[in-house]
Amino acid sequence: MRDKIKKILESLRSLPKVGETHVAEATAIETELKKEGADEGGLLARASEAFAAASTEIADRDGAADDIEVRLEESEKRIAEAERKQKVAEARHLLHTMISESRLPVTAQRQIREDINDLLSDEQYDPAKITKASIEAKIKRVRESLAPLVKNDPTRISTTPATVGLESRDRVQIAMHKLLGVMHEYKEVHEGQMVRMVRGEPLDSSIPKFSGIREAYIHCTGDREVRGEVDREALRHVAEDWTAADFANVLGSSITRKMLQDYQEPDFGLDLLVPQSNRVALSDFRQQERTRVGYFGDLPIVEPETADYAELARPTDEKVTYTAVQRGGIITVTRKMILADDLGTVNKIVGRLGRSARRTLAQVVFNLMVNNAAIYDSVTWFHSTSHGGNLTTTALSAAELDVIRAKMRNQTEKDSGKRLGIGPAILVVPHELEGTSKAENTREFLDSNLAPSKIRYMFGQNNERIIVSPLLTDATDFFVFADQTQVPCIELGFIQGRQEPELILADGPTSERVFTSDRIRWKVRHEYEAAVTDFRGAHRATVAG
Repeated sequence: MRDKIKKILESLRSLPKVGETHVAEATAIETELKKEGADEGGLLARASEAFAAASTEIADRDGAADDIEVRLEESEKRIAEAERKQKVAEARHLLHTMISESRLPVTAQRQIREDINDLLSDEQYDPAKITKASIEAKIKRVRESLAPLVKNDPTRISTTPATVGLESRDRVQIAMHKLLGVMHEYKEVHEGQMVRMVRGEPLDSSIPKFSGIREAYIHCTGDREVRGEVDREALRHVAEDWTAADFANVLGSSITRKMLQDYQEPDFGLDLLVPQSNRVALSDFRQQERTRVGYFGDLPIVEPETADYAELARPTDEKVTYTAVQRGGIITVTRKMILADDLGTVNKIVGRLGRSARRTLAQVVFNLMVNNAAIYDSVTWFHSTSHGGNLTTTALSAAELDVIRAKMRNQTEKDSGKRLGIGPAILVVPHELEGTSKAENTREFLDSNLAPSKIRYMFGQNNERIIVSPLLTDATDFFVFADQTQVPCIELGFIQGRQEPELILADGPTSERVFTSDRIRWKVRHEYEAAVTDFRGAHRATVAG
């Protein structure tokens, strides 16, 4: 019924010159439909009435009654076709679920499917013939026919390696996710040319997880002895055709999700230092050029009656260059691990992978700050006399932060020499300065004379813009940055816009062999580079220990 309502609303919006009132009613119906416990019957009636009213209005206005009647008939046909396909899909799901849970021999399960599948074709489907009761009756008849055989030869009934309820590839994938500790699905978010993965809905709680890596392997391959070959006969309980590569792909997908889960957990302050607006997609590994253009000075006064307009002094430019590089390596799951059901080792490998990738990305960014190499103008990023004197040596205090604020606000535009007037917003400190930085940021008075602090809440009322970084090893040095959406200092370029690391099957199974040299290997790959694009929004204090 929900799909039918959506189809009617879609048809309503497609009517020629449909009025805004009817569009608003369609939107209101959609909003109600999304609510839990929505009255679908009432909403179906409202949608039908809205479509009829819109059709009548257009017919009266434009004389388009015949066209609208055709559209209505086409819409009703599409709705009916969608309902029929949905019922067929539901019937197929019901059939596979009930047969898998019957625990009949695989040959008997296959026979029932073959008998009923013909009735599930698009041409022959009859909802009255495919019901829970009719499937139960069919299973009961088969079980009764096998009873005499079982009594005389109990070995005729054999258990399958299936976990109950895992008859489809999607459900097997979720069971594998749960085995490795993955808590959510992930979905791609496209922001211009950039692509990143974000957490979606929690995994289906009704699907049980595998009890171990060996059970998962047997379920996907039918290979109870872990010989490394797919057992076709043992896999006949599965509704889909599994190949030798499926176990590697299912396990690889779960490893990828686990890696992404762990990749997103440690932040290292990157979202503040390099927000999404400062990340770009690179099409290839060629050298990238970013041109920094200077500013015009003040416009001069002109007296057109006595002189022509003069040519303005053209701003100069500076070029920032960098080249993306590849980072990554190989991770391996061996036949020996599966034989030993060594989930602990697999989890350790996966659990460390995401954090390693995230830390490496952060280290690349922090190395620009710590190493303080020469940038696009051949001067070190932080310099005591050049670059507005953005390198000082005084220890962290409220008074020093006030001095740094003045220095940052006095930074000037290239060529014009006008002040930018942009002050501090982010403070980056080692863990040794965490207490000092937060105390200075939040205290109201500086001394017993109640002298007010000039920098209170400079970095947020809850210290939310103070980054305590484990990647800073000097106990006394600290860094101050402006809002990086206003004065971007660092650019991160990702090949093809993919921000997260990828996991790629390195040794694909061949033929019916699951393993290559008793192992399955995946390649982890992360392609990016970082570069300093402006010195004006950053300040460093190098303090003697």
